[in-house]
Amino acid sequence: MRTRWDDIEVLRAIDGLQEQHGGDPVWLSGREVMNGIAGSWVTEPELISGFAYELDLARNAALLTFEVSDHAAGHRTQNTDFYLQNVRKLALTISGRDRARGRVIQVPLPDPDQDDGHRISYLILGQIAGEIEQQYSRDLAVVFLEESGIILDKIPAPPTADEPCVGLSGAGSATSSTPAPATSCGAPCLPSSPARDGTCATARW
Repeated sequence: MRTRWDDIEVLRAIDGLQEQHGGDPVWLSGREVMNGIAGSWVTEPELISGFAYELDLARNAALLTFEVSDHAAGHRTQNTDFYLQNVRKLALTISGRDRARGRVIQVPLPDPDQDDGHRISYLILGQIAGEIEQQYSRDLAVVFLEESGIILDKIPAPPTADEPCVGLSGAGSATSSTPAPATSCGAPCLPSSPARDGTCATARW
């Protein structure tokens, strides 16, 4: 005696009905599909309610779509049998079809070397600025940034003598007791760009 519905069994039944009609949505009502799976007319209220619940779960999981009139939808809990009689156009989604047929689609993981559009924490940027200062001289730091494709015109100029350079939130890099150089607005405190004639341009990078 049946006591519950299996979600895979329900999906496979709908998939089979769609195959019989060239892939079109099933024109049978939800009530008729339920009876077909059970092999007899279902009368137990628990099974009727459980079948409607399985349909709701599949739709919420984007495995199944179906239509039901607004009038019948209002009877979802009070008269579930009437509700199922008005569920129409049952159809599996691509994911639902894969689940019914036991197919597992392997999706490659994102390339960690590719920019995924997420913002980078200012704490991380502060650590990066500190590492650049530790590894490169002031002139080489400018060359490093330029060759990395960074538009130096967009970076604030280094602070003047009256504007001491402080680390981000007062903290230094993760590997040094020296604060990561940054302006008061949090931008990396790096050297100004040498001009083409070898002099140092102080008004801009």
